[in-house]
Amino acid sequence: MDELNLIQKIAVFALPVIFAITGHEAAHAYMARYFGDNTAHLAGRTTFNPIRHIDPIGTVLRDRQGFNQRAKCLR
Repeated sequence: MDELNLIQKIAVFALPVIFAITGHEAAHAYMARYFGDNTAHLAGRTTFNPIRHIDPIGTVLRDRQGFNQRAKCLR
């Protein structure tokens, strides 16, 4: 079997994960709105657009901090 190049690996592994996470988070937003919490709806997260679910603090900064802490543990 031929090795997968980088683009193929991203298409096979990363894209389904992104779609699954987006669907999961959109389901959280829809259920929260159904039960009376409009916070996610007001933030524009009742959508299947993955870009709308990226939060600069919660997604980017926190993940970077966790990566830095794991890197320190490996030294």
